[in-house]
Amino acid sequence: MSVHPCFWYAGNASQAFKTYAEAFSDAELTLDNGFLFELTLNGTRVAGMNGGARYKPNVSVSAFVELPTIEAVDAAFARLNTDTAEVKMPLGAYDWSERFAWITDEWGVSWQLVYTPSAAASFSAAVMFFGDNAGRARAAMEHYKALLPDTRVLTQLDFPEDATQNPGGLMHAQLASGTSKMILCDSNPVEPATFTPGGSLMLPCTNQEEIDRYWSALTAQGGAAGRCGWCTDRFGVSWQVYPAELAGWLSNPRTAKQVGERLQQMDKIEMGELAPTPTKWL
Repeated sequence: MSVHPCFWYAGNASQAFKTYAEAFSDAELTLDNGFLFELTLNGTRVAGMNGGARYKPNVSVSAFVELPTIEAVDAAFARLNTDTAEVKMPLGAYDWSERFAWITDEWGVSWQLVYTPSAAASFSAAVMFFGDNAGRARAAMEHYKALLPDTRVLTQLDFPEDATQNPGGLMHAQLASGTSKMILCDSNPVEPATFTPGGSLMLPCTNQEEIDRYWSALTAQGGAAGRCGWCTDRFGVSWQVYPAELAGWLSNPRTAKQVGERLQQMDKIEMGELAPTPTKWL
């Protein structure tokens, strides 16, 4: 089961994703239907949607990008670093990488760019626990490990017990699930960033059984159901639990209107009621 990040745009996702395709020259724009967008890099994805002005992305959910050369990191940073971007951590050498940068682009989307010579270029979701959520990353890691089949911990670094910030907390962890990775870490307790639907995790499912199981687990113990397949988990992280075919249905002019109308009536998605059939769209 693969998870990938999705960001909310106020009608300007097309411009944003054209910029991203230029920033990451080996990536391919694999979805653009005017509402939904996906950029794919070696089977990993970053998604976006033109959702309007209701929500905005923030640093609590970032796109974590591993790149195999320093030149690729430099090029991506240069393209994203426009006049209205905000550099959170400058491009340079750090203890964990010879080249790293953290930048919020002109659309408010947070990118962490890291030189990783031993890995293929990839996009991952980085979930950062700020403010009142600081200290909950370890519990989230255990929850997501139990939730997603065949998930394994690739890296886990903890804050020292005597650290001034997040003592004993999770400094950085990487979970591998399917073709994707998820990055989790506790961050600044005084940073006001909170989880919102502006940055969400997409969980494509192959059947109704998977949708039911993930929806039930994510909304339990303090989670909450949302609309159109969206929900929040017990930590406040937004998820989209949906059929893998949904983007195709919404991109097909023969089915998009009917599927979109039915989707608007749902909380948890019921594939039998949503999936287009000849009697529904002829």
